[in-house]
Amino acid sequence: FRHLLEYINEVQGFREAVAPIMAKAPQGVHLICYSQGGLVCRALLSVMDEHNVDSFISLSSPQMGQYG
Repeated sequence: FRHLLEYINEVQGFREAVAPIMAKAPQGVHLICYSQGGLVCRALLSVMDEHNVDSFISLSSPQMGQYG
């Protein structure tokens, strides 16, 4: 449970960091995310209704979970 709370805090912190960048880019932004960053970005998109992300690229992120 502690790890889930840490993850939620990480997503919220990233949201606070990228919101000003998105506000300065009315034409939209592109997210290119790697590994756990892909999971954080995906969670960000699901909780941030007001985003202006045009494209989301996730590289080597365990979107369907991790095996082994």
